[in-house]
Amino acid sequence: MKLEWEEYGDTTLLSLSGEFSIDQSDRFQRSCQEYLDRGIINFVIDLAGVTQVDSAALECLLWLQDMTSSHSGRVRLVADSEDVATVLRITRLDQKFEICSTVEGAARSLR
Repeated sequence: MKLEWEEYGDTTLLSLSGEFSIDQSDRFQRSCQEYLDRGIINFVIDLAGVTQVDSAALECLLWLQDMTSSHSGRVRLVADSEDVATVLRITRLDQKFEICSTVEGAARSLR
């Protein structure tokens, strides 16, 4: 999985591509923790390039939601891929996260 970061004040955009699975979960959490340690509390996670997600990936997203919430931050997911959106819907995580169709919409919702 490829991780690309862009920072905007206390918000960061994380674009993911490839398979988001147990093999990448530690790397994802370590990277996010580094940003949390630097005071970044709002995350836009762009899942548009993700080809596959598993339960470990979903747990990572829930972990990030909990971590940001404890610092009064927020997480927005961008899931324009029907496959990823279906997984979020089936697991009912679409009720836990605010899911946007575009990065711009997700960023606007954090203002």
